[in-house]
Amino acid sequence: MLKSCMVVAMVGAMAAPVMAADLNATVNGRTRTWLESVAVKDGGSTMQFKADGRLGASVSATSGEWTVTAFQNVDIDSDSDKASPTIREQYITIGNETMDITLGRTAPYGISKGMTYTAGPIYNAYWIGENVPTTDVTDHLIVNLKEVGLTVILGMNDYNEADATGDARSETLVGLVYGKQFGAIDFAVEYLSASSKVDEYAADGQVDGAYDGGKFSALALGVDYAISETMDVALNYESNSATAGNDGAEADKNTAMELWFSMGLGGDSGVSVGYTTVSSDDGSAEKGTKTITNLAYLNKVGIASLYANYLIETEKDDDDATDTSVTTIAVGAAVYF
Repeated sequence: MLKSCMVVAMVGAMAAPVMAADLNATVNGRTRTWLESVAVKDGGSTMQFKADGRLGASVSATSGEWTVTAFQNVDIDSDSDKASPTIREQYITIGNETMDITLGRTAPYGISKGMTYTAGPIYNAYWIGENVPTTDVTDHLIVNLKEVGLTVILGMNDYNEADATGDARSETLVGLVYGKQFGAIDFAVEYLSASSKVDEYAADGQVDGAYDGGKFSALALGVDYAISETMDVALNYESNSATAGNDGAEADKNTAMELWFSMGLGGDSGVSVGYTTVSSDDGSAEKGTKTITNLAYLNKVGIASLYANYLIETEKDDDDATDTSVTTIAVGAAVYF
């Protein structure tokens, strides 16, 4: 009821003549190119040039105390198997000095800290707070209370993957994110709760299946501490649990912790070092483990971010004989606009 009243109030406020508004339009996007070398344990290796990009536009207008912004962009990936270009984000934000309300297609999750000198697509992390049941960009209502530092997220979407059967379902997700900066400490905490349900009349919905009554919850924490003007250290933590709707299904639990250390080397250059550990427990005899090790170098030249990244990802699970290790090295350039 409170959300509805706020929306009605803003619509009324925006009824002021649009001719009085200051109209601003901008282009947004990125272009990334890189040379990538990948070596797989007990497997092959590849080396290739790659590129991808993103392109969009936004327009905003102010009327009185309210500002309206419309944003849209697309992914342009020349090396991916997926169709390209593909729609990424499309949303409208109405806000003032104390509050923003956003409605549309976007990805509002995630509170990872650190990674100060990372760029390009090769560095990796567990992406604290982003491990929702459906990870694609989807539709949300987002209320951001700026002075409080609190963001409320509501997602309601229907899904039906083209390459699977019995997967038609509706999913509801509620999220709370609180973030503030206290001197040298940048702190954020996030809580997510999601559930899925199958309509008994859906042609491709499996009642009493994995999606019918599925549940997910996550608690995430990110803390960054500025040691000095050129150094910072960050701790990220997440604990999540997903339970399928099948009778007797065991909860699939994951716990992740990562540390990042960044140091400036003068000017706009610097290095970031990260180490992530993930423990997975699906109720079977053995827990799965994963580690991610990052070494990233960044140097900005004009509008370009020149980078070199070294990444090792390992995964082990005795239950299904998983024992993998992938090493990736990349050098490239990225321009963000």
